[in-house]
Amino acid sequence: MRQLFSTSFLESFAHRFEGIYQSVGFLLPEMALLAGIGLLLLLALLVRKEYCMRIAYLAVAVTLVALFAQLFFLLQQSRSFTGDAPLYLMADTLGLRHPLQIQGRIALSVGALVFAVVFLYELLGRYCSDSVEYLLWVLSALLGLDLLLLSTHFLTFYMSFELSSIATYFLLSVGRQQRQHEALMKYVLFGAFASAMMLYGISWIYGLSGSPEFSRPAFWEQLHAAPTLWLYVAWGLFAAGLFFKLSLVPFHFWAPDAYEGAPAMSLAFVSVIPKVALLAFVMLLNHQMAAFAALQDIWMQLLMLVALASLLLGNLVALRQHNLKRLLAYSTIAHMGTLLLPVIAAGYEGAEAVFLYYWAVYGLTVFLTFALAAHNEINEIADLQQLGNAGGIGTAWGVAAFSLAGLPPTVGFLAKLGVFVHFWEMAASRPAALLLWLVALLSTAIALAYYIKIPHAIFFKKKETTKPLAAGKEAALLPAMIIAVLLVVALAWGFPF
Repeated sequence: MRQLFSTSFLESFAHRFEGIYQSVGFLLPEMALLAGIGLLLLLALLVRKEYCMRIAYLAVAVTLVALFAQLFFLLQQSRSFTGDAPLYLMADTLGLRHPLQIQGRIALSVGALVFAVVFLYELLGRYCSDSVEYLLWVLSALLGLDLLLLSTHFLTFYMSFELSSIATYFLLSVGRQQRQHEALMKYVLFGAFASAMMLYGISWIYGLSGSPEFSRPAFWEQLHAAPTLWLYVAWGLFAAGLFFKLSLVPFHFWAPDAYEGAPAMSLAFVSVIPKVALLAFVMLLNHQMAAFAALQDIWMQLLMLVALASLLLGNLVALRQHNLKRLLAYSTIAHMGTLLLPVIAAGYEGAEAVFLYYWAVYGLTVFLTFALAAHNEINEIADLQQLGNAGGIGTAWGVAAFSLAGLPPTVGFLAKLGVFVHFWEMAASRPAALLLWLVALLSTAIALAYYIKIPHAIFFKKKETTKPLAAGKEAALLPAMIIAVLLVVALAWGFPF
């Protein structure tokens, strides 16, 4: 007992407790999300059918306040953090060491706010009875992704990763029919398998480095001294979980079936929000291993191979799709391959700006596409023929298709051009990077063949009987229409970097 409460133990405990206490001020964004989750849990206990709409409005208000509070605290944090020295929090399990950590969390917060506004009608209408539970899982996923970006220890990383994964499973389950549960179960089971592979990879990395704290230079020095073959095994297993969540080849197989049966609102969230956090985390890893060339080469080879396979498979298989959601699933796989290019070139100037800009344009376009699909109840590409002349709605569909394809006059053109111009600096000096650059360029040309199906179905294959919007849905499409205008008008601003 005396040894247990020795002076050294008490001093160590006091030091750690003081560190945790001092960390509270830097974790205000996460505490805002946690407060929102707590209030939504209380609301979930009060849900009754007769009060469905009132509770739903209150849940939306709580969610928006939590998100605005998180964004406010993050903006304050971005002003105070200089990046000169790392700041370790919560007994060194979390930490701020790079501006991208704050930028990525701001992107999460802004993305969630845009998502909430665009799909507000859908949430309060079709999914009113599930609104409290749905928003609870949205905030839980955001909290997990937020903490993942702050992680400096594999334990906090894995716990944060699993929190966001479990929340994603529940988000995709909302609104499914009984026959569609098979695809969801496939996603959950494969997700559990990929998570187990990641955990096994973490154990390999821990065994090779002797430490679970991947923010310390000593961790990378020990890992750099490990045999090359073991490093391939360790990083390959660890990357399995990340690639699964990013729907990258060869862990993409869940995406088409899961997308086909899930509601458009959930797909918009899953296709956009988790991607920025996970890719930013990979970019942070690239920065940390920059001083160890042999170690970074192994990681880069793995990322290049996966990016190349995702670009080819995603675009080629999308050519044969007739279901809109399945087409967008393979489109997501291809876009994740494109987003890996600035992540791979993280050591070159401007990589973070190119990455965040491309993600923002891609995210807005995906929100627009799924909002239009939800409001017009589109499942098959052939269903777009029912829109007839459709005026502004048909034009919005065209803007979405052009932006995803990277064509002018949309800002998607600038986003893809920025990626190719930036990655060329790396491609000019490395044969493997040059091959990836050429494949990405070819894949962009291939993508035109399936994206053009959308405006072709609307403007050149009209049916005699058109499908008008239900009453009240015109106003619900206003946020989506604003995004469509923004995707065109933003082209006039030119390169933001």
